[in-house]
Amino acid sequence: MRYILPEEHVDGKKLQLALQKAAVNHGATWMNGQASIVIEGDEVTGIKLESGEQIEAERVVLATGAWANELNMPVQPRHAIRAQRGQIVHLRPNGKDTSEWPIVQPESSYYMLTFDDERLVVGATREDDTGFDYRLTAGGLHEVLSEAKRVIPGAHEYELLETRIGFRPIPADNKPLIGPMRAYDNVFHCNGFGATGLTMAPGAGKLLADLILGIELELDLRHFYPET
Repeated sequence: MRYILPEEHVDGKKLQLALQKAAVNHGATWMNGQASIVIEGDEVTGIKLESGEQIEAERVVLATGAWANELNMPVQPRHAIRAQRGQIVHLRPNGKDTSEWPIVQPESSYYMLTFDDERLVVGATREDDTGFDYRLTAGGLHEVLSEAKRVIPGAHEYELLETRIGFRPIPADNKPLIGPMRAYDNVFHCNGFGATGLTMAPGAGKLLADLILGIELELDLRHFYPET
């Protein structure tokens, strides 16, 4: 059995750039590079950039995705985050208008959706214990293409455009982490959304911002606190 969904979808890259632009327009400063937490005594006082610049902060939000453990903080959330690799394939059904094609969700972890430029996206593998290995693998590619061929007649003749590889942040109990730490009450986690991070990020960010600013929440977040 296959599920055909009428929901809308977005281009992940375009959404990321739009959110980045909106943040800058609201006063955020965008910096690229590695950063580490600055701890003085029993308090987190800010972050330190790889350039050596130190930025003081009253509150710090850790939205580090699958790289949560790279911070090497003395106290970690109760539910550790692990990286799960996903390989996603982009195909082109030459000569076919894909703009009205539905989203297809088979009875598996896979999905298929299209964009207006004759692009079919098929994903994705769910690979544990790979570390941050960015290699495109024969097994992963075969798995994705086999699913596409099984669900879509003629998919084996589509043009292979590219394969993208990413890493999902998977919490130990599959529950997102949203809220303050007990050890450092000015440090907040926003992580562990797995394969739904792209769609849940704006809402989760709004909830966390309201929590930090003391605004009444639309949802009780205590169930998602890092040590809960």
